Amino acid sequence: MAFWRCLFIYPPHLAVNRYVTATDYLQLYDQTEGKVIWESPIIAEETFYHEYTHSVALTPVREYYKMNTEGNMVATESWVQSFGAGVPYERKDKLLYIDGFYVIEEEREVEALTIMPSSLFPHSFYFKENTVDLTTYEGHKLHIRIVRQ
Repeated sequence: MAFWRCLFIYPPHLAVNRYVTATDYLQLYDQTEGKVIWESPIIAEETFYHEYTHSVALTPVREYYKMNTEGNMVATESWVQSFGAGVPYERKDKLLYIDGFYVIEEEREVEALTIMPSSLFPHSFYFKENTVDLTTYEGHKLHIRIVRQ
């Protein structure tokens, strides 16, 4: 019995790339509605943050994050104007004071950030030139996350 091998040779313009590269996306996922409400491609070391008014101190709070080279979300800094009720703080080696904010630097990986915005105080999300007003999702459980597709 003879075995035949078939070899298909494709012209270069019909060649198929064997290597498919995944893209990482920064997403705002609405768990309440079960859908992605915003997303954008993200690359390693790009930063994003959300800003809200602290409900007790009534001062702005900014929490900064980035995607590391492994595609994981990393909390990098918290910017607060005061310490007290509901503002967690432990003595850190890196505490700066910039433009009226105490900047607490500490890198730690997080799987996602879960928030439940309220319309009582402003709450926004920022990435590059994009701004999302999170107060319009009052009472919704939102996740800020990075997914690979």
